[in-house]
Amino acid sequence: MADDQLSSGQIQEMLKTTEGLTPEMIFNNMSIAFKADQSKGENLVFQFELSGENGGTWYVKIQDQSVEIKPEPHSSPNITIQTDTNSFLKMVRGEISETSLFMMGKIKIKGNPMHALKFKKYFL
Repeated sequence: MADDQLSSGQIQEMLKTTEGLTPEMIFNNMSIAFKADQSKGENLVFQFELSGENGGTWYVKIQDQSVEIKPEPHSSPNITIQTDTNSFLKMVRGEISETSLFMMGKIKIKGNPMHALKFKKYFL
């Protein structure tokens, strides 16, 4: 880890304490938490469609140890995750699990749900 990079624990702690955190801030800084070694040989596009205040659409493309994150829809995502910004922020902060949100009907998944389960292994 480079001297100027934060550890996964430091990033998780910041997520818990940062007031005013928005999805845009998360996606703009997500590459810091990317674990390239976990994505060798992978080629997946995750699209996040967030409704509500500060919502929007972002895609995260993981391709053989690299990541590309854009604030726009992708033409052919492997998986699309739809939720509201509040639920997304709670999930990112670790206040609630993806599974709980899914069971409560607060997350909808289009595509192979097994891909959704892989997402966490690529970050933090």
